[in-house]
Amino acid sequence: MTTSERLALITGDQAKSEWDRLNRSYSQLGQMREAIPAILGANLSEADEQDPIGFRGDWDLNGKIYPAGGPEAGPGVNAVKSGLIVTSVNYGNNLVAMCASVLKGEPDGPEIVEAFTLQTSSSNFLDDVKEQGVSGGKLQPRSGFWDTLLDCLSRDCGQACLSAAVSCRKDNWADFLVCLAGRCGLCVVKCHACAGCKCAYWCVPVAGCCGQ
Repeated sequence: MTTSERLALITGDQAKSEWDRLNRSYSQLGQMREAIPAILGANLSEADEQDPIGFRGDWDLNGKIYPAGGPEAGPGVNAVKSGLIVTSVNYGNNLVAMCASVLKGEPDGPEIVEAFTLQTSSSNFLDDVKEQGVSGGKLQPRSGFWDTLLDCLSRDCGQACLSAAVSCRKDNWADFLVCLAGRCGLCVVKCHACAGCKCAYWCVPVAGCCGQ
C-alpha cells in the first residue's frame, strides 16, 4: 500500500516553527501551556523548560484512498504525514511533556491535532505516567496516547525497541522520545501514528487501528 516511507527528527528552528504554527492554529496548545503550573507545582519561569523537539514520518501511498462511499463521501488521500512535537518542562523530579501530535492526510484530507501532557517523575519514569488533555481550557485526565504507544511498541517493534525504552536517558521527555525514535526507527513513528489515527479510513493503511 505504501511506496515510500521516511523518518526525520525535528530540531532547532524547524521544531520551533512547527510548534508556533500549531499554537497559532489550535487554541488548545496555548490553553495547555497556561495550565502547566497546576501540575508542575511551579510557574514556568521557575522551571527548566527546553526548546521543542520531535520526529516526523511521511508515507506515500500507491494510489488515492477514499471512504467506503467513494469520492463523493470524502476527500482522497495519497500520502500521510505524522509528527510529534514535545516541549519538556522539569521542576525538581517532576518531569512534564507538553505534546502536540499531528496526523495529516494529503493533499486534501483532514489534519488531526491533539494537545496533551505526559507527567512522571525522574525516579519512576516509565511505571507511573499520567496523561492529561485539554478540555474546557483545563487539563483533564485522559488515556489513549501513552498506553496505546506502549502496547504498539511491545506488539510491533520487537525486543530491541523495548530495550531502548529502558536504556534511553530519562533526563526529560523530549530527549527520551527522540532517543526512542532514533533506536526504533519508523516503527515508533508508526506507533505514534496508530495512537492518533483512531481508525480513520485515510490513515489506517499506514498506521493501522491499534484496537481503538
